[in-house]
Amino acid sequence: MFNQRVVLAKRPDESFPSKIDCFSYINDAPMPDPQSLKPNELLLKIIYISIEPVTRVWISGARSYINPTNISDPIPSFGIAQVLFSKDPKFKPQDVVCGMFAWENYHITNSSLAFKIPEEFVTRSLPKFLSLFGPTGITAYLGLQEAGNPKENDVLVVSAAAGSCGSIVVQLGKRWGCKVIGIAGSDEKCEFVKKIGADDCINYKKADQNNTLGKILRQSIRKINGTGVDIFFDNVGEASLDAVLENLNEKARIVMCGAMATYGNWKNYLGVKNMTNIIFKRGVLQGILYFGQMEKMKEALMGLWVMNQQKEIVTVEEIIPGIENAPKALQKVYYGENKGKYIIAVRENNLYSAKL
Repeated sequence: MFNQRVVLAKRPDESFPSKIDCFSYINDAPMPDPQSLKPNELLLKIIYISIEPVTRVWISGARSYINPTNISDPIPSFGIAQVLFSKDPKFKPQDVVCGMFAWENYHITNSSLAFKIPEEFVTRSLPKFLSLFGPTGITAYLGLQEAGNPKENDVLVVSAAAGSCGSIVVQLGKRWGCKVIGIAGSDEKCEFVKKIGADDCINYKKADQNNTLGKILRQSIRKINGTGVDIFFDNVGEASLDAVLENLNEKARIVMCGAMATYGNWKNYLGVKNMTNIIFKRGVLQGILYFGQMEKMKEALMGLWVMNQQKEIVTVEEIIPGIENAPKALQKVYYGENKGKYIIAVRENNLYSAKL
């Protein structure tokens, strides 16, 4: 039995994402030996992996909240898996877990990096544990709640608002009483963002043609009877961040979740010109990272679960079969072709079929 995997062939350069030759697909790697497991390690059969824009950082050699990926190593990824063998008494074979795994069929991990999915959830909406109930949804929920501190009638602006995280923030913002403006990359995406609850949405690609994003944002704020931006949930950085900085209200909160504009443009930062407005408006800029904070994660999971059961929140997951297609799916994310979450089905198994 072989272990199909996608590994890092070389560090990506300026040609990424137009070229994705930094990845290599291997279909005949040896399966990990269960006898090699150390105490508290698990041998997993991967079921689903998620496609994350931040992968560009992980494979670049830069340090982040995980160690850099080495050449010839499989690409790290959030995933869902079934336990085959366990050296931790808290986990048993057939348990279904989610956590930080890799682009491969079989994977060894320390049990501290795996979260056991309750049995009653296993046969229902399992891929949502990589979107609404996974790091994406939990980061959206806790980031907006704790760093954004939303109040009734706050103006909330969300960049990448049609994406997997941004679309959840849009809906949470409306649920928690905010006036919401989305920023997205096409008219079609803007229509989707408004359909899920945003009061308005700006196509930044049209605004960028005339360098008028800040001006168009001001017009949008007036249209929804706002005076400025109270909360910005930023998944992009650079031009979007600069436009919001021009339009801050007093004591605005800027929640830094992602930097999509720089992930695909690693050596050509445009920079941000309006940072002094943070001082002038006494704003707060805070980076967020909730992965691994178990108690907070459980709190967010339960809140999101209730909303989902009551059909108060909508998510889009696109399931793509075959681990060999992961690099192409990542490339499409950088080109803005996704609407919602790309998830790779590593193997077909009816038990774990999605109910989307």
